[in-house]
Amino acid sequence: MSAHISRALQRPEYPRRSGNRQAGLVRLLHGVQGQVLSGTIRALQYLGPARCSDFGAMLARTVGPVLSVSRIALDNLRIAFPEMAESSRDALMRDAWDNLGRVVAEFPHLPNLGRTQDGPGWEIVGEECIARAWHGGNPPLFFSAHLGNWEMILPIAGALGLPVAGVYRRTSNPAIDRLIQDIRERAGSGTKMFPKGRQGARAIIAHLSAGGTVGFLVDQKMNDGIKIPFFGSPAWTAPAIAHLALRFERNIVPVSIVRIGPARFRLVCEPALRIALSGNQKEDEVSIMSAINRHLEGWISSRPSAWLWFHRRWPKGAPADQGHHGAVHHGTARPSRSR
Repeated sequence: MSAHISRALQRPEYPRRSGNRQAGLVRLLHGVQGQVLSGTIRALQYLGPARCSDFGAMLARTVGPVLSVSRIALDNLRIAFPEMAESSRDALMRDAWDNLGRVVAEFPHLPNLGRTQDGPGWEIVGEECIARAWHGGNPPLFFSAHLGNWEMILPIAGALGLPVAGVYRRTSNPAIDRLIQDIRERAGSGTKMFPKGRQGARAIIAHLSAGGTVGFLVDQKMNDGIKIPFFGSPAWTAPAIAHLALRFERNIVPVSIVRIGPARFRLVCEPALRIALSGNQKEDEVSIMSAINRHLEGWISSRPSAWLWFHRRWPKGAPADQGHHGAVHHGTARPSRSR
């Protein structure tokens, strides 16, 4: 198993706890937190998906900008868009909170959001790109980003009958983790979720070996990944999807979620990436991840308020003047990856 895959899927161990009394208090706290979340989910479900989405946006726009994490978003925006006016970056940060609030508030409704012509639910364009990207009897790998409501990707894949699995990070509270995964499982129509870590890495290898596929959100920092330019600045990038595509000879299909209304989404599927391979594993991983990062730049530049700016994508202190100055790399359609 590649060390890259193992590290990319590695989850932090739960903190060690000493003493029965302390462990009991932690269990009690976890139980209370789980009950609070369960009650919140039930309350949100009564609102209905569209009203729930609007409520989440209003709350996030009100509270989010005063939180310290908003400074990370503004730092990221300075790196990505160094020529943008400060007032515009501030407005984008608030719009990003709007989208994040909607994502959270829509989460309890995921199992009930189906394929529809209008109203809450989803539609799809480019579905034929998936069929064209099958290779050797196997489906392609998929990549996306924290854009729109990324939680909709697996439910839509499940509704389309694709054997897709996702990767998730377990929370430190098992009660909350169970609640979250229960909603994802009910929404996923048979799709699987593998936890980050060695166990998850082994499960992914087995899943791919059996003819399944995996979708990756590839836009977050991995401290021991590989350095790939992102908006003109080096960014530590997880190469697991590139390694797996090479190992299992899979094409890679870009998919993104576009929000077109409260709790209403469009899944956009694009033709598989075309990558000229050299036969050198490390060089080809860099080539693949560079192409993927350019694709992400196009999506984010087209819809900057839809991206999750609140994680530190670049190393702390990265200079803004090395950011994205040139032409935007739009996520345009590309033919299937050459072999």
